[in-house]
Amino acid sequence: MYLFGVGLVFFSFSFLVIYKVAKGKDFNAKYGNYILLISLISIFIFPQIISYYVHKHIEKINYIECTEESTFKAKYTKYVFAKDKEACKTYEK
Repeated sequence: MYLFGVGLVFFSFSFLVIYKVAKGKDFNAKYGNYILLISLISIFIFPQIISYYVHKHIEKINYIECTEESTFKAKYTKYVFAKDKEACKTYEK
């Protein structure tokens, strides 16, 4: 999820440079700063928003989160959901 912001940076810069070159205008650094700021913000906010909606959806369909089987690391978080506690216990990491 965090790579979403990195991809947004590359896509936005590429689009902006191609657009400016096609129009024959100079590339203004002000646009680059705005794109960089928005992308950096989305790197940290987008995963939190998606996680919130995933958990709400899981709640709605009556699944539970298996916290013992889930993995929480600095680089990534892997959530495990199941229909009931017995199904949680059968999950192998």
